[in-house]
Amino acid sequence: MKIEEARTLANVLRNLHPLARSLRAIYERKCNGYHSQLAELRAEVRLTKLQKLADEWAALAGLTCYHQTDPRGVAIYLLDPSWKKPDSSYTSGIAIH
Repeated sequence: MKIEEARTLANVLRNLHPLARSLRAIYERKCNGYHSQLAELRAEVRLTKLQKLADEWAALAGLTCYHQTDPRGVAIYLLDPSWKKPDSSYTSGIAIH
């Protein structure tokens, strides 16, 4: 790995960490229910934006994201796009905490 690739990967990981925390919080609220339809709509819009942003950051490092929507675990796993989609990305991907 060249130094520039290492810097890019470090930057991607640094930016994915807070996105993973935010996504997990949305998944948790979604699981527990919302207090209003407006809150649910806002969360869905934010969810879509955060997932897209995570995908864009992963792409900068030549990776793809697997979004795990179960709030009991990690929200984002990084995958090499050359891997065929595994049945479980939990063991194949790199978990972003």
